[in-house]
Amino acid sequence: MTAPDPADTIPDYQSLMLPVLRAAANGEQQHIGTVVQKRGGELALGEAARAASLPSGRRTIFANRVHWTETYMAMGYGGSAARGWACPRP
Repeated sequence: MTAPDPADTIPDYQSLMLPVLRAAANGEQQHIGTVVQKRGGELALGEAARAASLPSGRRTIFANRVHWTETYMAMGYGGSAARGWACPRP
């Protein structure tokens, strides 16, 4: 019997939209890396899930999904993430 893949516990980007919106609720701009770190704690992701990398090894799966969440929210609202409703990149 093999151990479950930690990446299976990482929410998809659609499931991350509400937590990312909550991060932006105060209207202050936040570094996306801070949002990734705080949401991982909020969602109680284990260390193995947080550390699971994309096949390229350049970014973790969780950080990638948070970034995609921010990107899709920016596209859906027709605005820039830097306008205060989402978590802008520096």
